[in-house]
Amino acid sequence: MSDIREKYVADGFLHLREVFSEAELEFARQAVSHLPEWIRQHSGNANVQRLQPLQRCPAVADPAWIKAFYGNARLSRVVDEIFEDVIVPTPNMSRDFQVTGLLIGPREHWWSTGLHRDYRDLMENIDVETWLSHTDDLRMFNQINIPLHPDPSLWVIPGSHDRADTKDEATVVRARDRYRECQDRSMDARKTRAYRSELIDAMQACGGVNVQAVPGDLILYRSNILHCGIYEPAAVRMTLHDGIYSRQWHDYVLETLGHGTAQPG
Repeated sequence: MSDIREKYVADGFLHLREVFSEAELEFARQAVSHLPEWIRQHSGNANVQRLQPLQRCPAVADPAWIKAFYGNARLSRVVDEIFEDVIVPTPNMSRDFQVTGLLIGPREHWWSTGLHRDYRDLMENIDVETWLSHTDDLRMFNQINIPLHPDPSLWVIPGSHDRADTKDEATVVRARDRYRECQDRSMDARKTRAYRSELIDAMQACGGVNVQAVPGDLILYRSNILHCGIYEPAAVRMTLHDGIYSRQWHDYVLETLGHGTAQPG
């Protein structure tokens, strides 16, 4: 097993530096720079967190740039090293399932997704036993973030993808609604600040790690890991969000959601 696969399997996430060049990043920035304001206006929500999928967004004139951007040789080597004998054929980062997202920052209020595992905590009536049966399957639950600007939004609890929640973690997961509600412009600013401090203290107490991502980085993480996003209104945020896909994962998404589109996250 390669060093990076061993770390990914053990921790449930990887933070790799200098995967993308400045020229590649600028190419992507120019392609998406108009989209944050477009989605805020289109949705009527100044604190919206993402636009997804870019491939079907009318404000993206030519999504072919995504395939070109993902042609990065360093990205391909990382994907091959981790998945080449796990996902057959080796995943093609041209986005066959076309679910590329752009993660952005709020304009008005701090808020958070709260601590969660994708699918298990984001969907009602999910078959948790089936979800759990895929825990150790490296073909499943693989997401990537590529920051185009500095992005410290992501928090993860390393190793939590491969075990049940602790009592303290479960308490923080159950409190998700109070942190998500901070998106509401009508909430009192003192209350939102208090909730922010409460969440950060809880994440640190649970062993959470704040992923301080900068342009050029690649963040790869199992989406069944305990993680959360903490979004600050002062930050300029444009982070590409995607996944490493297998036929098995596509079939699971199709069965669970009823269609083969973006995974919650």
